[in-house]
Amino acid sequence: MSRDSANSASASLRRGMGQRRIMLIVVLVGAAFILFFPARQLVDQRQRIAGLEERLDALQTENKKLEKEVSRLTDPAELEIAARERLGLAKPDERIYYVESGRPEKTPPATVEDKRSWFDRAWDWITTLIRGRD
Repeated sequence: MSRDSANSASASLRRGMGQRRIMLIVVLVGAAFILFFPARQLVDQRQRIAGLEERLDALQTENKKLEKEVSRLTDPAELEIAARERLGLAKPDERIYYVESGRPEKTPPATVEDKRSWFDRAWDWITTLIRGRD
């Protein structure tokens, strides 16, 4: 009988260890889901913020250019130059001649410079690895 009771105690101990392992796995999987989804939302929000900041910078730059143009065009001489160049206007006693060139001008290709910090570039690289390419 002592063998049977020892075997049954050993079997129940093994069952208890198996149940503990299963519970540990369930808890770890649950914790992974709880941490994964907010982290993914954080990554998405950071990307959205970065895009909006770039748009804000572009709009602020354009706004500064337009403010300079407005201040420049308040001068009557500058206004006359702008009317002649942009609208092709002339004074009543003047004639306008247009000269067309035979070949188009070649412009060098524009280079795009990444102005983000090294941390932002590293973060984008890591998130690309996690989410995959869009």
